[in-house]
Amino acid sequence: RVTDEQVQKFLTECKSRGLPCELFGAATNARNFVNWKFSPAEESLPRTAQMLSRAVDIRLPLTWEDSDFLTLCQVVEESLAVVMPPVKRAVITKDIKA
Repeated sequence: RVTDEQVQKFLTECKSRGLPCELFGAATNARNFVNWKFSPAEESLPRTAQMLSRAVDIRLPLTWEDSDFLTLCQVVEESLAVVMPPVKRAVITKDIKA
């Protein structure tokens, strides 16, 4: 499980590497449904709000080149490596045949 502190540290790490990002659930994020004045939710939607409280918004400009996306992935991977503990992964040694 990811903590609020880890999310904030991830955002800080990304920003320190030049990648602007924020939480979808931030009060300043126009894509956060609670900020929608044109189509407000009829209910409070607590599960949606909880999910958005940790969802990271990284904008992808239309003018980016393929190499920009590779850089974005590198920044995300490096930032995650700083924030998250290593995960043990199972190694499959058996060949799978179709």
